[in-house]
Amino acid sequence: MQVSNLVYGLADLGYFEKRIFAAVAGRAEEIARHGSEQHLCNILWAFAIANQVGLHERAVRQLWSECLRRDARKFTKVGLNQLNVFRTYARVCEGVELEIEGEGGIGERLEEVLTIKATKGAQSFEDSVCSELVELGFDGFEREVSPFVGSEEGGEMLRIDVAWEKEKVALEVDGPSHFLNLIGKKGTKKGGKKKRMKRDGPTKAKKRLMEKLGWKVTRFSFVSNMKLKKMTEEERKLFWAKKMKKVGLVNDDLK
Repeated sequence: MQVSNLVYGLADLGYFEKRIFAAVAGRAEEIARHGSEQHLCNILWAFAIANQVGLHERAVRQLWSECLRRDARKFTKVGLNQLNVFRTYARVCEGVELEIEGEGGIGERLEEVLTIKATKGAQSFEDSVCSELVELGFDGFEREVSPFVGSEEGGEMLRIDVAWEKEKVALEVDGPSHFLNLIGKKGTKKGGKKKRMKRDGPTKAKKRLMEKLGWKVTRFSFVSNMKLKKMTEEERKLFWAKKMKKVGLVNDDLK
């Protein structure tokens, strides 16, 4: 079903055009009747990433009810993970509770996939950032922390990269996979070749989720890291001191 691929692709890219999501919501009955299990997962995930669940709650509930009605064995682990993310974002970011009725079925399968890990394409980058934080006195953090206090809701996919749990400060380390290259006129500076970049849909949505849960969020990208490598030691200290102060972490030794 092309509509599921379209709305999934737009949400993944971070283009949350309301008119398109409204058009898809208007076809909820048809999608529930004819869409495959993966089509349903793609569409529900997209609505959650784009923060469109509340606006189209009736359609979303219709599609969710159809998921509960289907044979749980027909859902892939990827699809089930999408449904977990969907339910979490719907509840936390938009206040829409979606219950799993009865025992067995899709509910048990959703629990199975909470241990699926997010792809780590830049582990060495994150390691180097953490080493520098310790060196500059911003230690006391934990890595791969659930944003939910006392809960593993959302599983591995929603874990915070670097977290100071007591202060509820989150640092997300964004490698190239978190960004889109903009092409054409919007992708270059006037008279130059340098491309602008923007974060993708899931990255935007994760920040929204953490802030709804009360976390103060700051981000550090691979682009910033390249600039930092060209700085002097004193300039790097000043950079991190200013950045961390904005989220309430202060090291008095960094002046």
